[in-house]
Amino acid sequence: MNRAAALLFTFLFAMSLSASADEGLWLVGDVHGTLESRMKERGLLLSAAQIHDPEGSGAAVSDAVVRMGSGYTGSLISEDGLILTSYSCAYPAVARASTLEEDFLENGFWAAGRNRELPVPGETVSFLRKTVDVTAEVKALKKELGSRGQSFGTDKISRLMEERYAGAEPGLEARFSSVYSGERCFISFYKVYSDVRLVAAPPSGMGCFGGSGAARLWPHHSCDFAIFRIYEGGTPVSGEKPLKLSLKGYSPFSFTMVLGFPLQTGRFSPSGLVRLEEEALVPARNSVRAPRIAILRKWTAADPEIRHKYAPLYQSLSRDYSSGEDVADCYRRFRTPENLRARESGLQTWIGSEDLYGSMWNSVITDVNQAYSDMRRIERDRALCSEILSKGLPTGEYLLRAAGCGSRDEAREILSEGIRSTDSRVERELLTLMLTEFYTDFDSYYYGPWQRKMQNRFGTDFGAMADYLWENSIVSSPMAAEGLNEVADLREDPLVRFLSDIPESIFSRRRGHQGISARAAGLRNEYERALYWMKLMKGEEMYPDANSTMRLSYGKVAGYMPSDGIICNWYSTPEGFLERCDRNDRDLRLDQKSKSLLEKHRWGRWGFPLEGKNKSMIADFLSDNDVAEGNSGSPVLNAKGELIGIVSDGNYESFASVVSYSPGYSMSINTDIRFVLWVLDKYAGMKRLVREIEFAD
Repeated sequence: MNRAAALLFTFLFAMSLSASADEGLWLVGDVHGTLESRMKERGLLLSAAQIHDPEGSGAAVSDAVVRMGSGYTGSLISEDGLILTSYSCAYPAVARASTLEEDFLENGFWAAGRNRELPVPGETVSFLRKTVDVTAEVKALKKELGSRGQSFGTDKISRLMEERYAGAEPGLEARFSSVYSGERCFISFYKVYSDVRLVAAPPSGMGCFGGSGAARLWPHHSCDFAIFRIYEGGTPVSGEKPLKLSLKGYSPFSFTMVLGFPLQTGRFSPSGLVRLEEEALVPARNSVRAPRIAILRKWTAADPEIRHKYAPLYQSLSRDYSSGEDVADCYRRFRTPENLRARESGLQTWIGSEDLYGSMWNSVITDVNQAYSDMRRIERDRALCSEILSKGLPTGEYLLRAAGCGSRDEAREILSEGIRSTDSRVERELLTLMLTEFYTDFDSYYYGPWQRKMQNRFGTDFGAMADYLWENSIVSSPMAAEGLNEVADLREDPLVRFLSDIPESIFSRRRGHQGISARAAGLRNEYERALYWMKLMKGEEMYPDANSTMRLSYGKVAGYMPSDGIICNWYSTPEGFLERCDRNDRDLRLDQKSKSLLEKHRWGRWGFPLEGKNKSMIADFLSDNDVAEGNSGSPVLNAKGELIGIVSDGNYESFASVVSYSPGYSMSINTDIRFVLWVLDKYAGMKRLVREIEFAD
């Protein structure tokens, strides 16, 4: 790069840092009027109708964006049902299919033909077809139920509305959603496909380079993608309009738009709820997660077969632990509780200035925060119990599922699956840890009769207690599991008895917690309604908290300054894989083929000029789109609605944005689509897929 070009780049980069980001996870049906105009000012070249058609014509960009049943977002990219999404979405299926002979985690999964595409039981793909505003109907329904003296909680309203609209659109599934504590309500109709098959996934060394703990760190190096195909009646789905992929790239300031299904945010939360999470629930959960992670790390590093069995659990547990710590850290750094209290102060001033609302909500802020404070002790106990007993032993989860089955054959199948999917050596060590944590960290008030009996018999010899429970449980023997006579027999299994000895109701009964919890939920609804009406009356633009419905965010390609004196570039290159590669660290290990191809820099038709080179490649890039959990796999679109990348995750600084957006810090980390295509073509030799994909240019 010559001096003039370098100076120009530095100027543009600095400008991209200083330009303000646009906050918002907007309901896709609200893209019109002022919001549409502002997006066009930023560079959008589409109309609102081209982004989303409420009637589901099939011609809009949003019609090709899908919700994965496992909690991710995907995009239709071919007329024969190819779905592009995040590597994390495919990871459990890849791990389950891996064997010592065929290690798909290490080498990637590449279906040689459609007959080799791998069914993924339980996965679904949902296309949004139509959304109807049913706010007036819901209000009338609540009034009717109230006149009869009946309750009308969210779950009941959801069930009744979905029953009312079931069959209204043949072949579509009706789903109810509400926002702003019920101030707006919708029925959305989805076309749901349940025959979903894995087509392609890169080696974990490329799809998750650096491990799950590096997912939010920048600079970021990954090729975070996976491809599924949807089938119906045994044949690939056709007739859906796919997105087109653009190879023209982008530069700083380029307009970007993200469509997806973020799971949940809490940006209307009171400060007391955030304090409960930060000061009580996260520390409780992570105190017992850390030792489990250490056990799994030891075993997965030592034995490849165990790694295949426990890789998804190890990944999710590590991610949950890191997320909990990092959220708390970002809350402190960005003074999130203080910011929420400042908002509450403004809300209280507004409430006091309005006669009508003053009588309704005068004490709601104080009351809701006090309610969450009163809940802290028992909610901490509940979180600890769930983390220890419900999640502490993988085999235990299978046992409890089997014990709740309606038939013996189903119970046998679940038990056999649990034994195949686990390793007795790992399970016994996890069981010993679980018992140690239970009797050391958990309040003895909650112990059940069987748990007290075990304590009286074994005292603090948790190894001996674990041996007894395991060796006398049906899960210790595949033959015993296959020979189960009756489901009812499992009730006497010593391990089942231990895991199920604490009824959920015990938490509700202690110290009037059920009433306090119900009061907190009601007060939170009123707090959110007050905040909604304040913004509405003041004419402030607003968007509701994410709730697994389709949302849109818009922004631009940009770098950022994570802290004083540190400037982060807006892209990373594959060179970073080679710089960080470490064969002694599984999270930083590249297979030989990947390493060799990256070293050759032969980008072929997917390469482009960059930094003075005629042919180069971007691995990942940053944009200031507002994203949340569930956006992973979302398409990153240019001003024409063409796909230029895939959302990998939010950056580290965006952790606080779950409850309070951090402008200038919250970024989306995205994988460049050209890097994905290079991996498909040059690494995997999947030219048949490349030919199937729709291109814009």
